[in-house]
Order: sequence, then structure tokens, then C-alpha cells
Amino acid sequence: MPRSGACLFALALLLAGFLNGCLIGGPSSKDRLAGGGGMETTGGSIYSSKGNSQGARIRLIPAGYNPMVSGSFPDSLETITRADGTFLLRNVRPGLYNLDAWQPSDGTRFFKAGISITVDGTARAPDTLREPSRIRFDLSGSGVDRGIIYQIGTTLKLGFKLEAGGDSVLILDSVPPGTLPPFFLTDTVPYPLPVKLTGDSVRTVPGGLLNALTRAPWEPLGTWRIDAGPTGMSLSEDVTGYPLLVRLTREQFDFDRVRPPGEGLIFLDKAGGRLPYQIESWDAGLGKATVWVGTGIVKGGVDGQDIGMYWGRADSGAGRPKPDVFDTAAGLISAWHLIGGDTGRSDPVLPDASPSGLALTGKDMAPEAADSGLIAGAQRFNGDSSLLRRNGTSFAWRGALMVTAWFTREFGAGAAEHYTLFSKWDQPTHSGFLLGYDSDTRGLRFTLGLPDSSDTSRVLEKRNFTFAPGEWHQVAAGYDGMRATLYVDGVLAVQADSVFRPLADNALDFLIGARNADGPGNPVADFLKGRVDEARVFRAVKSPDWVKLDFLTQKPGAVYPRWIPRP
Repeated sequence: MPRSGACLFALALLLAGFLNGCLIGGPSSKDRLAGGGGMETTGGSIYSSKGNSQGARIRLIPAGYNPMVSGSFPDSLETITRADGTFLLRNVRPGLYNLDAWQPSDGTRFFKAGISITVDGTARAPDTLREPSRIRFDLSGSGVDRGIIYQIGTTLKLGFKLEAGGDSVLILDSVPPGTLPPFFLTDTVPYPLPVKLTGDSVRTVPGGLLNALTRAPWEPLGTWRIDAGPTGMSLSEDVTGYPLLVRLTREQFDFDRVRPPGEGLIFLDKAGGRLPYQIESWDAGLGKATVWVGTGIVKGGVDGQDIGMYWGRADSGAGRPKPDVFDTAAGLISAWHLIGGDTGRSDPVLPDASPSGLALTGKDMAPEAADSGLIAGAQRFNGDSSLLRRNGTSFAWRGALMVTAWFTREFGAGAAEHYTLFSKWDQPTHSGFLLGYDSDTRGLRFTLGLPDSSDTSRVLEKRNFTFAPGEWHQVAAGYDGMRATLYVDGVLAVQADSVFRPLADNALDFLIGARNADGPGNPVADFLKGRVDEARVFRAVKSPDWVKLDFLTQKPGAVYPRWIPRP
């Protein structure tokens, strides 16, 4: 068990070569390991200095076995020795293994690493017993007061907890001298963030003391929990490649730490794999930040999907924001947070958060505070001349598209009867698309350029859509060549099936906040008076659960994902 300045030792079925009698072979003993082709039998013999070789438990452990994530140990690689110390293991695949033996009657042990099981096995002699070594782990100033020490290629998984105000030095006794697998340390909550306490191999000398660690490079903070099951968001299907919004406050993070914004954060999935993240905003003075985390997959119908959050120290090599949170491989073209760049200007250049790098250029944009949006900042449109523009040849719809955004509308002077959210529409050719509001029907309209012999287009409309001034709403509209869909606040509002025509694109500019008007010179009309935040463009239609997940994790007062602090 762990102790301060003394012994940390409860190495279940692991380290070997202890004093006062061990499972060994003397100079005349033989450790024979022979393998057959495919799945055949492997055997050997092992002897005890106390003369009791019968009933020793034998484990042949794959060299890459990880006791933290590999699950239960295969029964086929365990057996018990006969009276003469011999043993057989059946159905063993050729490969690299470690041999672990334990005699329950007297506690003696033996461990040998790096045993190669081949089709044509050869006899091997065991190592000679020598005086054991010790390893010293110093956790002073690390912020780690509990955790698990383990080794790859063994079944060691030993937890410890330090007493408050006590010594932070742990000593592992009875370590066999020689070359051993590396030791790792991981926190117990929320999920493993492994830190290698030693080199790739550990070399100890008889009677020696090895100093393995002076400080851990990370500090566990807590867990972000995604509840996608019936007690939470009730998603019916898996959502892959989803960028999850995490809102940080002083409850989760100490913003007084002196580091570049966002650097040092670490997010882990349940298996301990690091997740990419991207910082949208970071205000240490106000103690709040918005962070997007690449989830990999959100399992539909499953509650309690957790993401561990850690803080890496300056010398840990951990945590730096990455651009691949908004992955274009899943059909995304561009993602705009509509914050950053030169937002204090009336003609800001607003960066694309995706690897596409398709920045938007503003015209006559109203100055906005950095926290004016639903999620950090947003762009405000004056209802008269404001718009965001991107050259239309930047996009290739390839027969399908989807656009999503959060928006508000203002009323009163300067508020148009008809206004536009997204436009790449050419009326003379009935090509492109248009998403906006028609005051005559009080409807959100999604118009698609699907020309046929009559040069018609397809219109989806959510009528009688009313909302209060300044109230945030989410809209998502898509078309995949067979079905057109319009979502409002995460719910499917209207759809049209069996369209079966490709979307006709054009070379006009892509606009946010205004419509491409008819006539030469690419004029614009139907200006929006209000705000837009988190605009996305896809060349594929996302699932209903993706849209729902977007709404429930980003809406005002969102309770997902839930924050669970480290106990």
C-alpha cells in the first residue's frame, strides 16, 4: 500500500525476484517456452527455492497489454503448475509476452519480460535471483493526491491516495533488478491521462534507489458529461465528428493562471485519447471562455458519455488549440464564429474556423462588443446596407448543401419587411438557394434552385413564425437531391420528399444578411436588421440528431454538457 517515505507495494501478480525465497530456477533449472504454429500449446517449468513448485499461478501476458483499457485478462493465458513445476498453456498465438508467476502458499513471485513465443520455440534459462531494488516517486507540488500506478505488459493497476498534509513521496519496494517495462501514473477521475514516470524501459540495480518522478505535468479538473439517452437529449442515432461547445467559467477553471489563452487545456475521451479543441473566446478578467471540443462520436441513446478536462503545466507539452475540430472530411465547407479578426471595423474580415480558410468580408457592419452574441461575439446587421460576403466560386455544392446559424431580428425603424439570412440566389436562372423571412406569410422560407423545363424552383416555408425582438433562434436548411428540410430550434419544421433533381449552382457571391438582387453588377436587397452567430455551410446534409444536438448544447441557458467537478 502507499506510504510516505516508505513502501508502495501491493503489486498483484506482477513483480518478481523477492528476498526470502522466490519462484526461480537455480543454475541447473530451465525455463522452457516453446510455441506451435497458429493457436497451439506453450509450456515451461519453473522452480521454487522453498521447494514448493506445485500450484503456482502462471500468467503469460501480451507485451502490449494495458491494464487500464484492455479489459479482462484472457483465461487462455492463465494456468497452474503441476507438482514438478511444469505448466502448459493452450491456444497461444505466437508473439511477444511477459511471464508472471505467483505462489499463493508462500507469496513468492517471478517475472520475466520480453519472451518471444515462436513457431519453433527454444529452451530458455531464467534470470538469477538478486537483491531487489526500489523506485521513488516524488509528487511534491504536483497537485496529484490520488491516482493509479500501472505498467504496460503487466496486470499491475495499483491505486493510491495521499493523506492531506502528509509526505508526497511514494516508494515502490521489492522491484526486481534489471530491465523492466515503464511505469505509468494516471488520475482516477474522470478518465486516464497517462504520464510516463520512467523511460521506455526501467533499469534498476541490486539494492539501488531510482528517482522516477519529481512532479506530474497535469492537474485533473473534472468531467463534461454528455447525456444523449432517454434521461437527457434523447438522441436516436450516433453523431460523428461533432464539435461540442464547452462554456468555461471560474467554476471549472482558474483564469488567473498565466498562460496564453487556452494553452494547457487537455480533453480526453473515455479511453484516454486526447481530443482536439479550439478556443473561440477567452476573457480572463471576466472569468469566462468558449471552447469547441472535437468529440469523435456522440452515441445515440446513451447517457453518461464523459469527456475529462485537465490542465497541463507549462513543461508538460500538453494542450494547444488545433484547427481540426471543425473537420471538413465530414462534409463541412466552412464554420464562422463571427468573432475575431478586425471586428472593430465596419468592414471586418472574419476568419473561417475550419481548415478551408474561407474568410468572410463585411460591409457596413455595426460595431459590436466581444460578448454580444449567443456564444461569445456575433455580427450585427443594420437593416440597410450591412452584409457579409464571400466570392461564390469558393464553394462547390456537389449536389447537396446545408446551412445553419443562430439569429435574432430587431424591429422598428430600418427593419425590412423581407429579410435574408443566407443567399446565393440568381432569380433569372432559378439557381442557387435563398434562406430568409417573408413578412406577408410571417414565414421562414428556404428557396432552392431546381430548374426544370418550366424554370421553376422549390420553396419550403415555416409559416407563422413569430418571435420577440432580440430573441435567439436556430435555423438549419438542407437539400440532398431527394429531400429538402427546414429546421427551427432543433425541430424539423417542414420537408419535401422525392424532389430528385440536382441543385443548380451559380457564380454569384455567397451572402449573409442580404439577398442577391436581380440586375447587373450583383446588387443586393432584403437586408437583415439583427444579429447572426455561428454560421455553418456544409456540402452534405446533417442528420436530425446533429441539428438537435447543436440546438440543445448551444441554446440560451443550455444544460448540456453537464459539468461534474473532480471530487
